[in-house]
Amino acid sequence: MQTKQTYQTDYDALLKRRNDANTLISGLTGLPNDDLSIQNGIIATSNYRYPLLIDPQLQGKSWIKDMERDHDLVITTLNSKLFRQQLDDSIAFGRPLLIEDVKEELDPILDPILEKNFSKLDRTLRLYITTKLANPTYAPEICARVSVIDFTVTQRGLEHQLLSLLIANERNELERERVTLARETTKNKRMLKELEDNLLIKLTSSLLDDPSVVEVLNANKRIATEVKEKVVIAEETKMKISTARE
Repeated sequence: MQTKQTYQTDYDALLKRRNDANTLISGLTGLPNDDLSIQNGIIATSNYRYPLLIDPQLQGKSWIKDMERDHDLVITTLNSKLFRQQLDDSIAFGRPLLIEDVKEELDPILDPILEKNFSKLDRTLRLYITTKLANPTYAPEICARVSVIDFTVTQRGLEHQLLSLLIANERNELERERVTLARETTKNKRMLKELEDNLLIKLTSSLLDDPSVVEVLNANKRIATEVKEKVVIAEETKMKISTARE
């Protein structure tokens, strides 16, 4: 009974750490710091439904490319001759997939993927869909399968981007440091999330006597420490940038 409770505590702690990681990712990878952009980033990186971004200014697409730049992101369109092969490869090898510039209808081949109802779907598959349409109308069955997120740039978000450009020109070194830290932190958080996913699978499979569970947990703790240190540095740099903006 004690063992079961201990593992349940670890399980709950891992879920909380995953939520905290998602909250931090959106503010460290190129999105504006306004509340709406941060909320959009959290929803887009959740595992509940795959995101469909309304993205007329291409801000969301740029963010996805930056976030997945070290993970062999596959970029395609529904009209591409290679679309089905790229889709199959992403599922088979767990490579993130960006389907860009969709209209108001999606290819039916995506239905079982969006519903996550087939057994061979890789748990780590990261799928993103974007449209340049400013005011699309999607059928209820599409809205039920994806998270439709409006990435249209807000006034506050535009102010953030303009300030970033100004600081990039006046304080190039500081801005480069911020971008580098953001990418490194995101990379470490992704590694931590993948390790936690692995551990959660082991715990929920009742393999409590598997010695690799302890190894994965120790690896999680080590990487978590590294991530926290980088987050502290990133926050200090963020404060410097905020001061420079004033």
